Amino acid sequence: MPANKKHHFVPRFYLKRFSGTGTSICLYSFSAKKLVTAANLRNQCYRDYMYGKDQSLEHSLGELESAFAPLIEKITRISELPPPLTEDHENLCIMVVLQYARTAYSADVLNQFADGMWRNILKHDKRVTSEMLSRIRIVHQEPARYVVTLFLRSYHLIMDLGYRLLRAPPGTEFIASDNPVVMYNQLLEPTGLPSATGAGAKGLQIFFPLSPTHLLFMYDRHAYVVTPRRQRLVDVPTKADMDQLNILQVANAS
Repeated sequence: MPANKKHHFVPRFYLKRFSGTGTSICLYSFSAKKLVTAANLRNQCYRDYMYGKDQSLEHSLGELESAFAPLIEKITRISELPPPLTEDHENLCIMVVLQYARTAYSADVLNQFADGMWRNILKHDKRVTSEMLSRIRIVHQEPARYVVTLFLRSYHLIMDLGYRLLRAPPGTEFIASDNPVVMYNQLLEPTGLPSATGAGAKGLQIFFPLSPTHLLFMYDRHAYVVTPRRQRLVDVPTKADMDQLNILQVANAS
């Protein structure tokens, strides 16, 4: 097998945090409608050569992961987030944006957008017939590389968000998906705007489970109040609240 053919869009170090053995993980497959209690961890959340056959981006992502892994381990071990505007806070924001951008879902959304946009443009070209368009699909050659490069330039836009570490109550656990960074916006949800989850959107909320016991919550401080105000560690009060947080993972999963 060629070296590094499997490019994991959810890092294995992250998936291991949700594994009881370090080699397998419990998962539910929507496509197969099947629960697998001991799926091989190495075979989850990857596509062949997703970040290009030259391996340069894959290697760069691996170097970033080597910095992110101990940061997540430290946060969950001591139940404490880094202070604002520190190097660890910056790395935390880079990690969130990168994980959001690097998934198969983000690459597929980019290709859907590109295909739809060019079809709308080309249908006005008299040289292009509908029959011709029906036989082709217009996509980026390396969509994942493009999305990662684009989003990494904007990580600073979330550095002014408030952030809290949510801790699961005894007897409950956070779950993760193949698209674990959830961008949400309760403030603008009633408006029906087509896009309300950009990095600079008013009312943005970000939910990112770091382990079965801890979840990173980032939010627009000018739109929401999280109590207690001066405490960055917040215990989730009820199982019903945990269910709502986990539903976000289910809804966001591919």
